[in-house]
Amino acid sequence: MIGSPYCVRRYVADPALGGPDGLATARAALAARGVRLVLDYVPNHVAPDHPWVTSNPEYFVRAGDGDADADPAAWLTANGNVLARGRDPYFPPWPDVVQLDAFAPELRTATARTLADIADQCDGIRCDMAMLMTNEVFAKTWRGRTGPAPAGEFWPTVIALLRAVHPMWY
Repeated sequence: MIGSPYCVRRYVADPALGGPDGLATARAALAARGVRLVLDYVPNHVAPDHPWVTSNPEYFVRAGDGDADADPAAWLTANGNVLARGRDPYFPPWPDVVQLDAFAPELRTATARTLADIADQCDGIRCDMAMLMTNEVFAKTWRGRTGPAPAGEFWPTVIALLRAVHPMWY
């Protein structure tokens, strides 16, 4: 199944569009004209074939007993794990994305690494749907299906980790 543009497998330019070298060339051409390149990041729009689905299922919201039977459209099975489909608290699940667990400390570290990789490719990052990872919205959406809310918010934690490797980003 081909998903939406938000069904992200990896944050790497597709070879059909020139791959990483093509993106670097485009960035250089923009810079020569005084224009900066901003790339988009959507924190919970992870494709079902994203490498993390099999390598790090702990990064995702996982089903409890009976969840998948009660609402099959809200869950998918991948590599023996039943994972939540991405959503926000006001709409049904999106059929082409898997829900990251904003409360998982390991995910926060992995998100900072992903943002550092994106930062290496551009001059700025726009985060769409950023509110879905805040403690309040995430807790409202997932109502106890994850661990407890951490003391710190998602974005200040992730940004601090990102600044450790990219001090120029703020």
